Amino acid sequence: MKHQFGTNQSKVNRSNQKNCTVNDEEQFSNNVLARIKSLVTKLSQPITSIELGEENSSFIQYLRSKMIDLSNTHNGCTKQLIERMNSMLNSGTKDFPGDWSSIQDIRAGLSDAIPFHVKNLITFSREMPAINEIDSDDFHKMMNNRLFDFWMIKHAPLLQNNESYIMLPNGLQYTRKWMNKIIGEDMVEIMFEFAQKFNALKLTQEEYALIFPVVICMKDETLYDQETIRHILYCYLYTLYTQMLTTRSQSGARTVFRSLLQILTLLPILNDLQEKKIDSLTPE
Repeated sequence: MKHQFGTNQSKVNRSNQKNCTVNDEEQFSNNVLARIKSLVTKLSQPITSIELGEENSSFIQYLRSKMIDLSNTHNGCTKQLIERMNSMLNSGTKDFPGDWSSIQDIRAGLSDAIPFHVKNLITFSREMPAINEIDSDDFHKMMNNRLFDFWMIKHAPLLQNNESYIMLPNGLQYTRKWMNKIIGEDMVEIMFEFAQKFNALKLTQEEYALIFPVVICMKDETLYDQETIRHILYCYLYTLYTQMLTTRSQSGARTVFRSLLQILTLLPILNDLQEKKIDSLTPE
């Protein structure tokens, strides 16, 4: 993914941070896709020449606020697990639930988790502005093709200190030991490499929330209307970059943004690996 954001300072109102309001919903929630398509023409200009105008700037702010609201709604379980992980790290706990379980128990927990993650992705995505207007065939393909990427972004914060603090529905912890046995050390190593680089960015909650639509709209040549998906991706990337500018210097935002794009290139590699390893989730 190559994008020109960060070349120069964007005109961003750093003080205009607020939660999504009823008025915002009434003004911007309908026909988001049409608005994005008209906006992309402006965003294709050199960033110093971009003049969005008050209404379009408010629309970008709406996307930022809407996504943090949605993330708070649909990502609450992960936040609780992060709190649990931090508590365990602080106390030095090394005894994890499931350490002495059987591999069959872990596989059962993984199988039970799949419907939850599928439902979470679909429910979350159906509320994302513009993504909820995508052609239904393309939408279903995206849900299928991006499930693992979505899972990785949700769980990267739980891969810390060479250990996994992911919990399964049956109460067992999907530790790195079990990950190695289930999906293989090569893939697990790349997953932890991705998580380490992703976590090192120290994204704010607002920035983290905007990663989800970006990942869902990553390049996919199996989609029918790829141009529309690119427009949505471009708009969310711009929204993410302007969000970074609200808390970072221009050079800081540019560095983090470019690093993030580079890190996201690992996802297709992981996706290919997990497709090859999918048979390992079935009982022997």
